[in-house]
Amino acid sequence: MTEVVSVIVPMYRDWAGASRVAAALCEQQLPSDAQLEIVVVDDGSKDSPPQALCAMEQVQLIRLPENVGRSGARNTGAAAAKGRYLLFIDSDCLPLRGDFLSLHLQALRDGAIASTGHVTGIGHGFWNRYQQLASRRRQTQHRHANPWVGSSQNMAVLRTAFEHVGGFDLQYRHYGFEDRDLLIRLSELGTVTWVEAASVSHQDDLQLPMVALKMARAAQASATLFALRHPDAYRILGYASLDTRLHPWLRLPARLIGPLVAPSARILNHWLERLPFWLSSKLVKTITACAYLYGSTVKDPHHGDRQSPL
Repeated sequence: MTEVVSVIVPMYRDWAGASRVAAALCEQQLPSDAQLEIVVVDDGSKDSPPQALCAMEQVQLIRLPENVGRSGARNTGAAAAKGRYLLFIDSDCLPLRGDFLSLHLQALRDGAIASTGHVTGIGHGFWNRYQQLASRRRQTQHRHANPWVGSSQNMAVLRTAFEHVGGFDLQYRHYGFEDRDLLIRLSELGTVTWVEAASVSHQDDLQLPMVALKMARAAQASATLFALRHPDAYRILGYASLDTRLHPWLRLPARLIGPLVAPSARILNHWLERLPFWLSSKLVKTITACAYLYGSTVKDPHHGDRQSPL
């Protein structure tokens, strides 16, 4: 009996990325008893999709009239998918091996209800090395009984388990924590495994100012909900120590540091490839920690304050 593997690719104004990952997925080697389906969910883009993407036989394209956010787009794709097995990958990522899907599929067939894996960068520069080290830390945390540290950039799950826990929580509309929240709920249901060989490459040309901004936005919005629901996980991930809502005495230093984050990130961004890696990585960690700290002082946009944290 042939089983369908459905890959959900959420995207917003990234038709090139969606086309690239869809083409790469079509080249994947699946077992003879498995069939590929690719569900691309356009989260409210107003421009037209490329003809090449629309012409791909395995692709089902869903266009949402308005932007509903990361969780909503993924849930929409999962609901429309036909597969018993669901895999989530972002439009700015590519699988690193031709058996990427098969590796995740085998993990689920072997008894896991979900699986995650490495997320690396591109090229041989600072950001690739930095992302590789971060991914290895997540793997170590997973090995130490924290199976919820993976990323929705590279995640597979049994449809029955996904539906049982209610999918991604729609309250996580903005960047950050929606994948960890889902994985925590899945880990309470069954085994979430780490498939080391099933890796993806994050294709974005990362820039420190944007990375810092994402950290600030995660602290501003999604972190509030995650910290309330999963305080122990929030502490283990290290974010609790940077949250002024939990440490009010940090609010004044955070407000003083905040205006310096963006200009510091722009300056440091030009030096990352020139400085020794150990120094660049420490400086990046400092800048992103300060951005998160400052972001936690800004009101959650769900409560009416849409001020940008940086």
